[in-house]
Amino acid sequence: MTLAEQYRRVLFGWDRAEEAVYPDPARGDIAVSAKVGDILAALVLIHQPDLIVEVGSLKGYSATRMATAMQPDSSIICLEIDARSASATRDALTPLVGQRATVIEADACTALSGIELTGRTFVFLDGAKREYPDYLDAVADRLAIGDVLVADDALAPVRGTYDDEPGGHDAARAGMYQYARRIVADARYHSTLTTSGFGLLISRRIA
Repeated sequence: MTLAEQYRRVLFGWDRAEEAVYPDPARGDIAVSAKVGDILAALVLIHQPDLIVEVGSLKGYSATRMATAMQPDSSIICLEIDARSASATRDALTPLVGQRATVIEADACTALSGIELTGRTFVFLDGAKREYPDYLDAVADRLAIGDVLVADDALAPVRGTYDDEPGGHDAARAGMYQYARRIVADARYHSTLTTSGFGLLISRRIA
């Protein structure tokens, strides 16, 4: 299958699967928008990672978008602290990629440091925003040249968006801002901000 054919399959062939698995975005089944899902899938297609690591999966929407774009020998690990969300993510991924998907129900700050980042790696951060600096500490030094690190919600939305997170909106916003300042200032990474959804900060290790 050519790259162009993969794009058509992953991006334009998704709508029916999305409708079947995630019928009610308003209910909170989808953590990222369909447009952000398209971007994540396209990034995976371009980067062709051996390993995808996702921090914060909710019901598995973003994980399935990335998994659909994976190469046949790639694998995905999802870290999700909520038991019901972890189970839903596992149920969503298993029909797509089977044993190549691992869902770990654990605190991401602890579990992330224990994951061996082998081969080409793609990390997607969408967990507790106040913990973004801790996620960065866990992976920044271990990612290799060419690896990609993507953080969702980089634009730190208006007050009220993260009131349900530990520490509330102010803690979430502060964590996201600290993460963004650090990764943008890190000369080992080249970072680009997209304005889709609440903003994706895409960083690729170059040195």
